[in-house]
Amino acid sequence: MAETVAELTPAALQIPEEEIVEPVSLGEEGFLVAGDLDEAAAILPLEGDGAISFGAGVEIGLPEKAETGDGLVAEDGSVSYAASDEGAASVTVITSGEGTRINTVITDASASHEYTYSLGSGEPRLLPDGSVEIYGSEDIVDDAGQEATVESLLGSVDAAWAVDANGEPVPTRYEVRGQDLVQIVDFTEDTAFPVVADPSLWWVIGTASDLRCRDRFAGGGRREGHRRVREGR
Repeated sequence: MAETVAELTPAALQIPEEEIVEPVSLGEEGFLVAGDLDEAAAILPLEGDGAISFGAGVEIGLPEKAETGDGLVAEDGSVSYAASDEGAASVTVITSGEGTRINTVITDASASHEYTYSLGSGEPRLLPDGSVEIYGSEDIVDDAGQEATVESLLGSVDAAWAVDANGEPVPTRYEVRGQDLVQIVDFTEDTAFPVVADPSLWWVIGTASDLRCRDRFAGGGRREGHRRVREGR
């Protein structure tokens, strides 16, 4: 499965081999991915129905309807969750220590067209370009003793992509449903399988009141973390 993902991921979206961080097994607690200074950047779940926890306070569940089993570390440093039922999708997770790519491998036309990623306490917002920003908030008391709610960017998800077994694009998009991010993949019976579909999540390190941006986006650009304050709750 890891080989399929590596082969079909467009070259421009590949995570360079030297940036991949190989997870360390934590036994039943999952897999640890260390960031800079060996701090915990992410913890991947042991089981395919679990969630990835990031150091920024972001949590994203592995896709519902994939119906996967326990994760195994592949030679390329990814963690693969193989399908537990015939026709179900498999999942491969790979991280650079600053961001995580969740690849869903769809094996045939009987699989689901929708894959839901629960974002826990994060609030996803769909942008016009198809990407998604994830916000968090916390209540603070400022220097003047006034209560306020501080809203901060916690992470971002690149615009959705999906390709078939021939490397041809498959129509796909995100929808935001409450605190869930849903990727819809419009394959047909004539699609060349397997199809690889991807959300790539990059996160911001810090909290709403003490924000340090370290999110890196495809194409080499950087987006500065920011916060919005709603006064006088």
